[in-house]
Amino acid sequence: MSSKGASKLRRNRSIKRKILPLAIGLVFAGTAWGQATNGTIYGTVPVAPNESIQVTGGSGFNQTVAVGENGRYSITLPVGTYTVSLMQHGEVVQSRSGVTPAAAGAVVVNFTSSGNAANAVDLSTVSVSANSIPPIDVTTTNQVTTVTARELRQLPLGRTAADIAMLAPGVNMGSPQLNAGPLGEGVNVFGGASTAENAYYIDGMNVTSALNAQGGLSLPYGAIQQQQTFISGYGAKYGRSIGGVINQIGKSGTNEWHFGVRAQFDPSSWAADKRNYYYQNTLSKLEGQRPGDIQHYYKANHGQSRVYDAYVSGPLIRDRLFFLLAAEKNESQGKNVGNVYDPHAYNYKVQRPKIYAKINWNINNRNILTLTGLQTSRKEWDSIYDFDYDTF
Repeated sequence: MSSKGASKLRRNRSIKRKILPLAIGLVFAGTAWGQATNGTIYGTVPVAPNESIQVTGGSGFNQTVAVGENGRYSITLPVGTYTVSLMQHGEVVQSRSGVTPAAAGAVVVNFTSSGNAANAVDLSTVSVSANSIPPIDVTTTNQVTTVTARELRQLPLGRTAADIAMLAPGVNMGSPQLNAGPLGEGVNVFGGASTAENAYYIDGMNVTSALNAQGGLSLPYGAIQQQQTFISGYGAKYGRSIGGVINQIGKSGTNEWHFGVRAQFDPSSWAADKRNYYYQNTLSKLEGQRPGDIQHYYKANHGQSRVYDAYVSGPLIRDRLFFLLAAEKNESQGKNVGNVYDPHAYNYKVQRPKIYAKINWNINNRNILTLTGLQTSRKEWDSIYDFDYDTF
């Protein structure tokens, strides 16, 4: 290679090294504006000398804030589960565990009188385990329903964002014949608005279908930390929507290693028997049919589904760098037969694979860098052939 070519190559590499950090910075700058992945913990404590509040979490989060002169404190932090402790003279005198602030919301943690510094040691530590999410958040005008990962494990719900959103008042499922998301999943109707007037977010990023605004992407079911369903009253950061907003927050890795697999199988043999449709009145004669003639041979329809889940999470560097990797494969197959006016049989097979990855880096006590990746698709195979209604 000539010296001129080598010099040009070195300049190109230098430009790439400069552009890459800038591009990464722009990506994270785009994810930070919404503040949709943070929550707030606040409350009051008895006024005493040298008091402070320590908040710790499994993802290495450890931050201490001073109590104000009026006995109030407040801290904004990423969505997760935390332990909030009242400190006096550097020692824990009261503690609340299992505190889970909602994204873009606030949770109150108050402390009662704990005496003065002289008897702080005698009190030892008071630990309370409870879910501290208030049923009604009076600190915001948002009309929002928040469902946590713990509730998703307990509730018998469908495995889509649209099914979870149905828990919110005034939310219904749109027509499956007219509306389908980019992956063939259901699309909601919020308060009678069009299904094309909603917005969908994952970890603060807008993932609404850019083609027709019908639905959006969603996380693997087991990777959802929280799902918020906004009905009305939400702020301008959820712009370009007059229906509703679905905001999903993905889980993150912690200092503990976790892994697991899950399989769910719904065989067609366990489904209820299908019933055929028949003509019932004399008006069918106008269509060349008689009462009692078959209109739709449903007994030939059958289908089954399988869902596979797997995840692994843990620390790459304890208290500093964490990762989570989750995958889901939803597969269904079966056969449908059309009515007498559409005498065809349809064999189908549909796969909806999803892969979700997340890396959290605790730069310091006040700065956290998060990288999120989601790959999801819909693959369908169909075969269509004639169906004879005389011989079935």
